[in-house]
Amino acid sequence: MVQVHGLGADRGGRSRSLPDEHVVEGLRDQVEKLSAEASKVRASLDSLSGDDRHLAVHQALVIERRCQELALSVALNQLRLEHPEAEVSLPDEAVPAIAEMGRTLNDLRIQRRIYDYVAELLAHQAAG
Repeated sequence: MVQVHGLGADRGGRSRSLPDEHVVEGLRDQVEKLSAEASKVRASLDSLSGDDRHLAVHQALVIERRCQELALSVALNQLRLEHPEAEVSLPDEAVPAIAEMGRTLNDLRIQRRIYDYVAELLAHQAAG
């Protein structure tokens, strides 16, 4: 028999670490580069059709998802820098803009996963 005990309200205490401002700035730069790259791929979609278009949409979603992940990381780290006394994990309603970024990231994950299957199918058809 296994007995499970409830976890305390404070499992680890407050985080005392702070992000490195230079690292956060580097993440911002990566977000800008990825955003420009995704825009370039999206702009090429009008000239593509069929399999090439599907593969380009997949490429755009891969880039956009990574960009959104980094943008969310920047926002969370910036919040941590601005409020070093606060808990690392804040409820979504405390920072609606960050909650919206999380929802956008989740939507991109779903879209990208669908296109992962499309790209895999196209690769399988090309090899077969």
